[in-house]
Amino acid sequence: ECVSESAHLKGCTDKEKNVLFAKAANAKNRICIYGSNEVINALAKFEQSGAAINSDETANIFINLCTAMREDHMQKSNNASFKELQTILVGQQKW
Repeated sequence: ECVSESAHLKGCTDKEKNVLFAKAANAKNRICIYGSNEVINALAKFEQSGAAINSDETANIFINLCTAMREDHMQKSNNASFKELQTILVGQQKW
């Protein structure tokens, strides 16, 4: 939820931004508590990249995070292709 909401930060008031940042912090805390090592490593890599989807590299890092979360949640290997997730999550972006 926070990722999609953060795409619209430019039009937000400071109060709305603070609410969004609080939601993101809460989500990160829950991931750190309940996520597998793979998910935590993928989240750390996304954070190290700047935690923004603004290039092919950061989009790939985010998709890898989503893949790790899917595998963790489903308790099995991810059966969605990287290309399918890329199309759904970031579309055909040309950074």
